[in-house]
Amino acid sequence: MLSLLVMAEYSVPMKEDYSGNKTIEAVVNGVKVNFAFDTGSSSLLLNRNIFEELLRRGQIRMEDLSAEGEAEMANGETHVVRSFIVKRLQIGECELHNIQASVGVNDQPDATPLFGQTVLERFTVYTIKDGRLFFQVKPDDEQQALRTAHRLRKDTTKAGNRRVVEALAPYVKRLSPRYLFIYADALYKTDSYEQAIRVYRQLQESESYQDTDNALMERIINAEVELAEEMYNNKSYAACEQLLKRIIEESKQPVYDYGLKYAYYSLCFVYLQQENYRQAEESVAQYADYVAGPNERLAQLYQYLSRYYASIEDYDNAQKYKKLAEMAGE
Repeated sequence: MLSLLVMAEYSVPMKEDYSGNKTIEAVVNGVKVNFAFDTGSSSLLLNRNIFEELLRRGQIRMEDLSAEGEAEMANGETHVVRSFIVKRLQIGECELHNIQASVGVNDQPDATPLFGQTVLERFTVYTIKDGRLFFQVKPDDEQQALRTAHRLRKDTTKAGNRRVVEALAPYVKRLSPRYLFIYADALYKTDSYEQAIRVYRQLQESESYQDTDNALMERIINAEVELAEEMYNNKSYAACEQLLKRIIEESKQPVYDYGLKYAYYSLCFVYLQQENYRQAEESVAQYADYVAGPNERLAQLYQYLSRYYASIEDYDNAQKYKKLAEMAGE
């Protein structure tokens, strides 16, 4: 016999407010709330009046709140918020548990609550039709994976980040951009640089993710730097050379000083290891133009070139690079 897992489909009515925005009613820990349906909001956002009502009822405690952070709205604005967990959210006949929510610190007390991504991420699919929201809820194990990843997303230990990777890996093909970002960061923190780069680039190509502050590009370059270091240590010089050249191109616009400096410097050593001294000289010259001034690493590179030319009895060049090494080390 074949058993088929059929996920229940729920539907709830939606209305329009005076501005034409779609609204939805839900019950938060026993308190009825009319939300604006906002796919651009990163969180389930409550206003201060509702939040204080939940405090009075003992449904949340002040000590449960996170430190102040930022939440993004659909119009691109960011609000200062404090986050907490809603233990029970009822949407029609559907009940969800342990939803991340937030309250605006500086918003108006009666600001419009927003039904955002921390709820929508719990849905497998959803559609709006004929004035109703139709949706299916992800299985409990997938919801648990999202909760685990969210809880451990700022863990700095490899063990914690391995748990994030293990939790999200089975669902990676349908993760939202927010959780793809968490997944890629966890891969990076567990030294899985190549996989992390692939996921970051997947996000980069996604129409639903906007890299407004270049945080994604910075992460890609950092992961590429770590991968290049790994390739160099494994003596995969040809692959390392290609990756370093890519880092240089990506780091120029906008300028990521760390990636550019690392790539220029490391490329010199790749050519030295390959005994490609002509390319090494050119790379050292590029690195010298970039650092422009006394620099211990540059002095070290000049010393390598001086020794090489001395070994082939080209004493003019040996002396030239010896002097340059002395000047760079001053």
